[in-house]
Amino acid sequence: VKNALQSYLDYNYAFSKNYLTLKYDRKWQHYKENLVPKDLSDAFFTNHEFLNQLVIEGDDLKGPRKVNHWVVFRNSRRRDKFIEKIKPLEFKVDSLKVIKAPYYKYQVVISRKDSIDPESITQLTKELAKFSLLFSGIYDGWGLDPVREED
Repeated sequence: VKNALQSYLDYNYAFSKNYLTLKYDRKWQHYKENLVPKDLSDAFFTNHEFLNQLVIEGDDLKGPRKVNHWVVFRNSRRRDKFIEKIKPLEFKVDSLKVIKAPYYKYQVVISRKDSIDPESITQLTKELAKFSLLFSGIYDGWGLDPVREED
């Protein structure tokens, strides 16, 4: 591999100085840290897919706006404890529902004004997912209305 790479560099970049160093990376550390996103969860891809759709619809993703979040629980008691603890973080409760689901029937929709750039929304959804688990809940995603520039 080294010889093939060196030949390629020598042939295609003959007028520049090239240095090729190969280092064995048994733990794939360089690959994990530099070549792929640090978070390869389904949530990461879902967030980016939704953000891409917002951009396609004309949203510039700038500025804070109301972001809705759905969380489901197995019983209303755990949902109520979650609500009690999330309110000091400036989240508002938009709705409480009992949905048709086999186990996680108790839904709450919370909202707060937040930025939705890729880093911010990924961090926020990750934190909400962890926070939901503290109360045996499941974070079920986020959504908002796109903001379009006026014509």
